[in-house]
Amino acid sequence: RVWIPEGEGPFPLVLIVHGNHNMTDFSDTGYAYLGELLASRGFIFVSVDENFLNGGLWGTSSGENDARAWLLLKHLEVWREWSHDAGSPFYHKVDMSQIALIGHSRGGEAAALAASFNHLPRYPNDARKSWEFNFNIRSVIAIAPVDEQWRPADHPNPLKDVNYLVLQGSHDGDVYYFDGIQQYDRINFSGDDPDVFKAAVYIYRANHSQFNTSWGNTDKSGIIGYFLNRRALLPEAEQRQIAKVYISAFLEATLKDKTVYRDIFEDYRNAGNWLPQTGYICQYEDPGMRFVADFEEDIDVTTTSIAGGEIVSLSLNRWRELAPRFRNQERQDNHVVRLGWSSTSAYYALDLPAGFNWGIEQDSLFVFKVADARQPEGVEQGLDFSIVLVDEDNQRAEVHLSDVLPLHTQFPALINKMPVWNEEYYKDSSEEVFQTYRIPLKVFLEDYPSLDLSNLRQIRFEFDRVPSGTIYLDDIGFDLLH
Repeated sequence: RVWIPEGEGPFPLVLIVHGNHNMTDFSDTGYAYLGELLASRGFIFVSVDENFLNGGLWGTSSGENDARAWLLLKHLEVWREWSHDAGSPFYHKVDMSQIALIGHSRGGEAAALAASFNHLPRYPNDARKSWEFNFNIRSVIAIAPVDEQWRPADHPNPLKDVNYLVLQGSHDGDVYYFDGIQQYDRINFSGDDPDVFKAAVYIYRANHSQFNTSWGNTDKSGIIGYFLNRRALLPEAEQRQIAKVYISAFLEATLKDKTVYRDIFEDYRNAGNWLPQTGYICQYEDPGMRFVADFEEDIDVTTTSIAGGEIVSLSLNRWRELAPRFRNQERQDNHVVRLGWSSTSAYYALDLPAGFNWGIEQDSLFVFKVADARQPEGVEQGLDFSIVLVDEDNQRAEVHLSDVLPLHTQFPALINKMPVWNEEYYKDSSEEVFQTYRIPLKVFLEDYPSLDLSNLRQIRFEFDRVPSGTIYLDDIGFDLLH
């Protein structure tokens, strides 16, 4: 199924592929709402039929996501031929230099795998098979994707220098934990392309199936589906409105260089009334971000990720570096620090190495990620703390977290009506999801103009705003290219 804009073109090309569902209930029809919108905004939109790879009455499929990815690339080969065929209705209408791949569920992993296969000379799991694709795939979008159901050369799928967006619902009854954040974390930026970025959006009360109009609102088939807590879900139209806003904005920003749309991914509040009222927890990263501490460098909790830095603390009742866990209790492939306090004198500080100078200016941003580590049940007060920068002359400037963006508690999600099934199948009722904070340094200077940004000595998190709490902290640093 193809949706084509009016006009002569050429137009950017966007392919979407569905995930696993009953093969007799065609899944490719379920993205018409995206096709109509994107064609109206000047994109050729193609919904790829891979229903024959799905399961059915006599069983489900498995281990086939590489085939889903390969088929996307074979479709691109056909589109390349059509764009150069004078007898084709798509002659000179397709801009093959601006391509995006979108996938839902297993299709989300397939889209990311296709972006990796695209640059390989051979099939990674059987090198006797060679290929040559080399399309200009600029962007990948994953909707509630799985991860590592298929591993190229028995590795988690790596990606580099590609724009990436992942959407996930808190009430997903199929991919019931934020599996797609793993692929997000594995996307690296070399710095060769300063305009790429990656973003992740976790949506309260969104489920798995409502992103596809053919799948209804039930994430499980058969008798199990009747026990899903569908009353807790967003209305179908609102969930799809969220997908329309984020997907169209991402494609405008990455395939048409309309950078104003990037603001939506840096702070969801910039979307205003375009987004329905619900909770959003968002992550963002671009090549300009450099980290003082990302907690991946070693097992010494007193060192930073840059040489010569030191981490110190006062009055913490928890201080541990670890891999956070998903709702199903599996460890994430990421390391963070867990901090707890029960005194308003507590702090966690990063002493910067002597001579530290990254060319930080007032237009640069201070960045970090944080998640509330507390279970949401019984939480009466949101967490807040102060972010403090100190220079070599001991001049300090501070900003309160809540003045930038209030920190969400974990999103509670009773996916099943039966409590015993929630405990048995879904384990925890929530999971830790990180929010990226990006604070312009000019905000620090508004009340503290004497702070010397060229001579910073310390970054400090002071837990002076609420009497107690526990958080996860990650990726502390600066964005120098903003």
